[in-house]
Amino acid sequence: HWMEGLDGTFDAIVSNPPYIAAADPHLASLTHEPLQALASGADGLDDIRAIIAQARAHLAPGGWLLLEHGWDQADMV
Repeated sequence: HWMEGLDGTFDAIVSNPPYIAAADPHLASLTHEPLQALASGADGLDDIRAIIAQARAHLAPGGWLLLEHGWDQADMV
């Protein structure tokens, strides 16, 4: 659903999606935002996986996909 209704191709897609693992103990202290804005599945990467899969149809050749992710998720992303 991340790119639902989006038409065309773009030179860049930038996102700051939820990327915290659902069982992360720090979530209890992060009360200023709704849980769905922070957590994304068991490893925190469910939304990032969806964005990557959907971005292929919307990036121009040579386009950039820029995503914020957790400090320990770079290799997985």
